[in-house]
Amino acid sequence: GKTRALTQRYAYIVKGLGISTSNILSVTFTNKAAAEMRKRVRQLIGEGYDTGLIATYHGFCVRVFREDIHHLKYPKRFIILDEEDQKTILREIYYELGINNTHGSFNKMLKYITKMKANPNYVRFMTSTQDRMKTSEVDGTQQKVYHKYLLKQKKVFGLDFDDLINFTFVLFEDFPHVLEKWQNRIHWW
Repeated sequence: GKTRALTQRYAYIVKGLGISTSNILSVTFTNKAAAEMRKRVRQLIGEGYDTGLIATYHGFCVRVFREDIHHLKYPKRFIILDEEDQKTILREIYYELGINNTHGSFNKMLKYITKMKANPNYVRFMTSTQDRMKTSEVDGTQQKVYHKYLLKQKKVFGLDFDDLINFTFVLFEDFPHVLEKWQNRIHWW
């Protein structure tokens, strides 16, 4: 019922009110739900419309970055790191620090990284042009791994899923003209 109601409203906004699909943001949590919504919307309004703003939260952030991430000194061709990429980075770090990889330790470390990234202040470290602290100055094994993880991400311009949302918050906060551009583009209903 929810998807039907949303797609019907979307179609009314486009066909009934004449609002361009490039001005309507519709977000959901999963790629599957976003794809289903796009499919149903196309059935209602027809082909030939840009339905790219029917996306996941992360997908919307990527769309913002394709236009505006350069403000954060990242290239438009940044890398999105999935869980396997993250584990590869951790493998390198564990090797460099001489840490024994026990079963499940990557998963625990990834949870720790997510916990640390709950505060988006790390984004300013990631987007600065210099490293503020050496890993040798960081206390605790988890903190050292986390710090090296951020450095390795920064080196390859890689963003994990936590970063997509956090970088967007910082981009909009630090560059009000970018926020205003997106607010003017998207109509709020």
